[in-house]
Amino acid sequence: MLSGEENKLFRYLGSFYDLKFGDNSIDIVYMSQAFHHADAPLKLLYECDRVLKDNGRIILVGEQYIGIKRILRRFIGNIIKRKKIDFNFYNLFTPDPVLGDHYYRVSDYMFIFKSLGYSLEYKQLDNGSVIYIADKI
Repeated sequence: MLSGEENKLFRYLGSFYDLKFGDNSIDIVYMSQAFHHADAPLKLLYECDRVLKDNGRIILVGEQYIGIKRILRRFIGNIIKRKKIDFNFYNLFTPDPVLGDHYYRVSDYMFIFKSLGYSLEYKQLDNGSVIYIADKI
């Protein structure tokens, strides 16, 4: 569909904490609705960084956007349901035990990727999800 060379495309199913590729062997790591399932996102990024070639790219699609409106709704809902005021983002957005979702803000993605020396761009889509493109520099 994207006119890629099939012999150069590899679909990997398995633990994303233990990729079965050699060091510096991959040009692009593409994850679709996956990164926010990582309970150890820095560990995942270290693994992606290990397999990426210099100037490689990580593309994340379908990530959740946690903006100020969603945070305010959760904050108000917490006051109404639990009769408790809590300003801690991670207390308001605890991991979903059924879906395995973890909630990361744009600032969290920025911190995680920039801490390993990646440049990061993102775009919020009309459906509310986000695409992140991180370049290894």
